[in-house]
Amino acid sequence: MFSSRSLGYENLQCLANEKLTQTVAMPLSYDEAWLNLVSQAPITYSIWTQSEECYNCDLEYKAKLFAYDNVSLLLNTAHNIVLEFRNASNSPVCTKVLSLQEHGVYAMNITRKDVCPPLVATNVPDHIYEPLYVVIGLYLSLRLAWWLGSTLYRSPWLSKLFNTNPVIAEIENDLGSPQSSGDSATLLRYSTTAPSTPTSPGPAQMARARVRSLDVLRGVAICLMIFVNYGGGQYAIFEHSAWNGMTLADFVFPWFVWIMGVSLTFSLCSKLRSGASRAHLFLSVLRRSVILIVLGLVISNLNNSDVTKLRYMGVLQRLGLAYLFVASVETFLMRMQPIFTYDSHGILYHARDLIESWPQWLFTLLTAALHTGVTLYMPIPGCPTGYVGPGGKGDHGAHVNCTGGAAALIDRLVLGEEHMYQRPSCKEVYDTVVPFDPEGLLGVLTTIVLMYLGVYAGRVMLCFPKTQPRVIRWLSSATLFCLIGGWLCGFSVEGGLIPINKNLWSLSFVLVTAGSSSVLLSLFLLLVDHWRSWSGSPFHQAGKNAIFLYIGHTLTRHSLPWAWKVTHTHTHTEYTLMNVWGTCLWLLIALYMYERKCFFSV
Repeated sequence: MFSSRSLGYENLQCLANEKLTQTVAMPLSYDEAWLNLVSQAPITYSIWTQSEECYNCDLEYKAKLFAYDNVSLLLNTAHNIVLEFRNASNSPVCTKVLSLQEHGVYAMNITRKDVCPPLVATNVPDHIYEPLYVVIGLYLSLRLAWWLGSTLYRSPWLSKLFNTNPVIAEIENDLGSPQSSGDSATLLRYSTTAPSTPTSPGPAQMARARVRSLDVLRGVAICLMIFVNYGGGQYAIFEHSAWNGMTLADFVFPWFVWIMGVSLTFSLCSKLRSGASRAHLFLSVLRRSVILIVLGLVISNLNNSDVTKLRYMGVLQRLGLAYLFVASVETFLMRMQPIFTYDSHGILYHARDLIESWPQWLFTLLTAALHTGVTLYMPIPGCPTGYVGPGGKGDHGAHVNCTGGAAALIDRLVLGEEHMYQRPSCKEVYDTVVPFDPEGLLGVLTTIVLMYLGVYAGRVMLCFPKTQPRVIRWLSSATLFCLIGGWLCGFSVEGGLIPINKNLWSLSFVLVTAGSSSVLLSLFLLLVDHWRSWSGSPFHQAGKNAIFLYIGHTLTRHSLPWAWKVTHTHTHTEYTLMNVWGTCLWLLIALYMYERKCFFSV
């Protein structure tokens, strides 16, 4: 692996371990690794590093590596690390991107001839996702055991095995009688009755099945949200993206917005057809929006007693505002009866889900255009017009105070800096110095767009009662939305006209998350309602009380029995155990409330 003038692998490993023994006084924490640099060159190098998560950020000085010496670096393994060696004139002589693993000990042997050496692992790193694999395996095992037990319990073989009079049981089975005794007339009545055949579900049954699929998706979203908000096992994949790009955690809130759009379609249509006036419905929409906003204000300021620094925006506030606009438009524009009922084979009939709602589509397109126009063309004092970067040390520190561009400027003008979120996800990575609210005012516009895309999915369910046309339309729209979103971001993380950005709720972000929502609902419709291969439990029960679980887990996130002080901080195991336990505890509460017919709604 090394030249004859370099250290052998065994000597390099011994030297690295000896250096590590001298420098390490305590065990590594999670997402940490040691890198031991061993120099055989008569040159002094400066070591510069930067996380690859920090896009367009300058490298930062880390250490000095003197000639014929060695140095150990403690590095974070959550994201790739850019490592650079510079000579005495501060010119780069070697730049490498390192992908390190948790608790790994790595070494690099630097020679004059081989100044950009390979990375050597001198121990076996930990497999950080083992706790997650165990949790997933345990859940699947329990589901399999429950299914096997239920199947066995319902099987005729088990009934025969434990029946005290098998002869009578066989006669009764032949006669088709569920009775253990009775006269001949009764037996004759059962024997001559034609076997029942399944009938097609009526409108009420179809509505229940439809809501069940939606509740399963809502339950999955709330469970994932609880797990993420509780810490997500301290895994990077369950953290929000620092700026551009997406993680699994970034999908959760958009799913809720989309689901709310689907639900309001059923609610408003049902009330209109029952004879409620549109003015009365608007007052109901307004009341629900106010309740959501007030609840959001309370939750956003639980630990803040300074009224001069109240945070005005938040998750529920964003939901309330978007719901007010979308539900109001639907209240006054929704048709109670379809307009294409005369020709079930014509083109217009098959496109009625689009044609009947063209005014709402126009409103949605104008909203998307307004958000894009303000974002890209609104002048920002001291910043480039159309800037959508993170500020701080991003863009090589050229726009330190420009975090969020037009979105942040509007919030500062309307809300005031002291009423904005002070710890955005970009602060830790980009060292931002100005506040930025990821649930700010400008993003309400694209939240309205996303909620209306959910309304469209709900309208598909109203217009097409069968599974096949629903799934075809949902998957077709998901493909279209994702392609447009991918085109806007150039099918890349940092490129394109409008990058995917959860903090800004960019248009590309909204389209991609809408596509993912449609795919998931299609999957659950097939599994839960069409094939009936899964009851949706326990997520169905959680989805019936999603707002209660959201408020409850927010109020109790740092208290027993949902959380405790972690003592084993060197791995993800105890964090994962604690966060999974907290999530499961709320699932149990949801199951209990469901059995008690206790449902909380606003």
